This record gives sequence, C-alpha cells and structure tokens, in this order.
Amino acid sequence: MEVFRRVDDVSVLMDLVVGGSGRARKNATVVLLNLVKNNGDKTLGDVREVDRAETIVRALVNNDNRVSARGKSKAEALLRVLESRQGSQP
Repeated sequence: MEVFRRVDDVSVLMDLVVGGSGRARKNATVVLLNLVKNNGDKTLGDVREVDRAETIVRALVNNDNRVSARGKSKAEALLRVLESRQGSQP
C-alpha cells in the first residue's frame, strides 16, 4: 500500500478510474477503497487532493455503464467513505 501512496500520491489510480478499461476502473476503485480503509485519514486526504475525486467516483456510481455491478458496489462504498469522513478533514 505504501508503494501506491508514493507513486504521485493516488492520482495514478484516479487516472485509471477516469480513463481505464472497465476492469481497470473497478480494480483501481477497489485499491483506492482498500487504501482509504487501511490508511485512514492520510490516504483519504490524498484522494481528496485529486481534482474532482468525489465527482469522479459519483459518476462511476450514477452514470457509467462500462462499470460492472461489483465495480459500482465498490465505487458506492468508496463514495460513502469519502462523504462520511468529509467533516473530519481540516
């Protein structure tokens, strides 16, 4: 997990969420979700620093037909984490 955080923070993963194949989008979402769950506020802050991160994840949940049901489920879980911890960030 530390390796992902060191590689341009998490923006590489967000790039995959935006422009990757359906499978890459799902896998990047799962990795982001696991990073946020395991590393907590530090990774959450890194994700939030990516321009429009919450909007991107919300689009996966609501509008993207190229994402599988499992991928949408993981994106929904990531979105819930992003929204629930929004007040905990300075």
